[in-house]
Amino acid sequence: KKFRRKFEIISIIAESREILAFASRDARIDIITFVPDLSPKIYRGDIYYLKEYGKAIEIQLSLLRYKRGRKLAESLAYYKELLEFLQRKNVDIIVSSGYSKSYIPIDPRSIVAIVTLLGLDKNKALDSISSNVKQLIETNRKKISGLIPVRGVEILYECEKS
Repeated sequence: KKFRRKFEIISIIAESREILAFASRDARIDIITFVPDLSPKIYRGDIYYLKEYGKAIEIQLSLLRYKRGRKLAESLAYYKELLEFLQRKNVDIIVSSGYSKSYIPIDPRSIVAIVTLLGLDKNKALDSISSNVKQLIETNRKKISGLIPVRGVEILYECEKS
C-alpha cells in the first residue's frame, strides 16, 4: 500500500490461481499479465472484478519469440482462445511487445496485425496498444494527484475560498 502512490501502473503476472484471484480483487493492481503454459483459467468472479475495478489483461508477444514448433502453436492457440474470451466478456485488453531491449523492434502495426490474426477485432486491437493504456495511466495520475480521492468520485474543479 505504501508504494502504490509512487507508481502510475502496477502489473502482476498471473502465475497461479491464487495470484489471479488476488490480483483481480485487489484495487491497487492495474494490469494482469497472462503467460501461456503458466496462467490459470479465468472464472466469472475474476471477470466481475476486472470490470468493476477497471483492470486490463496484458498479452506480451515477446513470450512467443523463442518458441518453435508445437510449443509455438500451443501458445498461439492459448492467446487466440484468451483474446476471443476476453473480447466476448468485454474486458480491456493490452497487447505489448514485451521487449525490454530497444534494439528488438516491433512496431505497433505488426502488433495489431498479429492480434487481429489471432481473432481480436481490429478496433479493439488498435485500442489494445493505445487508448486502453492511455486511459489507465490518466486515471492513475488523477488518483495520485488526489483528483480521484476514492473509487467512483472525481474532483472536477476546486472552488476558491474567499
